[in-house]
Amino acid sequence: MEVIFYADNKDQFLSLLNETSFVAPTPDQLYLRSEYNRHYFSDKFKDSSFIFLEKGKVKSVVPCHIINDVLCMDGSGIKPYYEQEDKRVIKAIYETLLLIASKNSIPTMLIRDNEMQRELGIWGAEAYKNGAFPKSLLKAEIDLSLSDEKIHRGVRDSYRSLINQAKRELDICVIDSNSVSREIFENFQKFHVDISGRETRSQESWDILYQMIKGGCAELLVAYLEPYGLVSCSLFTDYADTTTYAVAVYNRDLFDKPLAHGLVYESIFRAKKRNKKTFYLGLLPHASEVSAKEFSISQFKKGFCDRPSHCIEWSVNFRPKQNSGSS
Repeated sequence: MEVIFYADNKDQFLSLLNETSFVAPTPDQLYLRSEYNRHYFSDKFKDSSFIFLEKGKVKSVVPCHIINDVLCMDGSGIKPYYEQEDKRVIKAIYETLLLIASKNSIPTMLIRDNEMQRELGIWGAEAYKNGAFPKSLLKAEIDLSLSDEKIHRGVRDSYRSLINQAKRELDICVIDSNSVSREIFENFQKFHVDISGRETRSQESWDILYQMIKGGCAELLVAYLEPYGLVSCSLFTDYADTTTYAVAVYNRDLFDKPLAHGLVYESIFRAKKRNKKTFYLGLLPHASEVSAKEFSISQFKKGFCDRPSHCIEWSVNFRPKQNSGSS
């Protein structure tokens, strides 16, 4: 098999993404996500994504990044895309990842394994063979293959009345590739800075988010409330078959209003209409692992899916253990 690295030949890599026979990121999705991370993390980021070719056919696409000396994907575990689990291909993926880690002196690699069965699948088993340590994670994630009725029933009971209230009281607008303008996006950016009290990302990062919307890789939902004007914004990004709740900002003086519920709910069904497979809201950490604010946010996200999803994140530590005893 031939390996093609994104960093070495971007044009060929992006062209090959159009030739996959399985679900994978589109060229725009992969390119813009990479550019966003490059500007967001600056010199602490490197794109190490690669594709495996065999007889001119794409066998696997492996988006992966080095972020803060961790080989990962957007700070989480690496998840490759392929048509079916092929032990030979998966072994080659691991060998390539280990080579990347070695060449870049990376101390840690994260692998995401979504196959949760009685026995480890090929992907997880290969992680175990390579000395990875497993950690169980819970995710707020919605299966968009379910019927509209089942998705609605999965929403927390108390949220349903808040969603109806949002529909009555808020003027919710969808900003997509057909309706986005620089003026609309700059209003979102200014609102985010005003509420945050500071710039949380570079102007280049903001520009990439605008390009994501313009290129059909993201949607921005905004809500207005008289007499306050703009009161909430949520940005949702598409990557392969998944829509992610990515950026959100709300008028903190109006938390008695359902500023977020209506936007998230609307976006779930919009993602379903775009034939996405999964709507990902984020991880659900234990209260002891995060701040009270972060835990509260995770519990808000959990309210949109009655049964959290479960996965394993494998961590490979390449630094040798120090001998604590005396010789």
